[in-house]
Amino acid sequence: GSTTTTSISIGDDLAVDTNTLFVDASTDRVGINRNSLTTYDLEVRNGAGGASNLGLIGGSSSSLVLNNTDTSIIAMASSQVFLRATGGFFFQSGVTTKAALSKEGNFGIGTASPSAIGSKTTLHIEDSNGAAIRLGHDSVDAVIKHDDTTGLVIQTVDPVPFSLGTEGTTVLTIGDEQKVGILTNDPTYELDVNGNIGVNEYIY
Repeated sequence: GSTTTTSISIGDDLAVDTNTLFVDASTDRVGINRNSLTTYDLEVRNGAGGASNLGLIGGSSSSLVLNNTDTSIIAMASSQVFLRATGGFFFQSGVTTKAALSKEGNFGIGTASPSAIGSKTTLHIEDSNGAAIRLGHDSVDAVIKHDDTTGLVIQTVDPVPFSLGTEGTTVLTIGDEQKVGILTNDPTYELDVNGNIGVNEYIY
């Protein structure tokens, strides 16, 4: 068929199929499956009451820019989504911020203002009851936790060894029988050292 190229100017609201696409001229807001636009510049709603989906589909890349300007759009590789926000990202439940990624790259859980340790990029976990990280595999857990009463605790929850090492080599092991080994992964005694011991003072 033939193709006509022209411009259309509408001075009032635009409605396609009632609310499939709705443009509110008085507020400069756009709605998809929604014609009552009171909060956001773009509102997407599933007309059947189910989940709403927003797809970013590009031939080479897709970008969602959250910025106070429309400059500095960065070209992204295929199958990647780029999110940009000048002030960081905040993840909320209701109106309470549960996690935040600051513009400096620090990530906070339980705080909207994650603090860096010096100049290092930091994971900051904060809560009035203390903070913890749980590491799990096949229902066997280990935790790193801290509060004002017990201080810092690193421990396994289940009866499995706990080890510290450097350069890929285990240096210290606490076995599942609470025996400590240095340079041995299977301590037999309460303190089992596989090597020489140097002492500058008395051993009692």
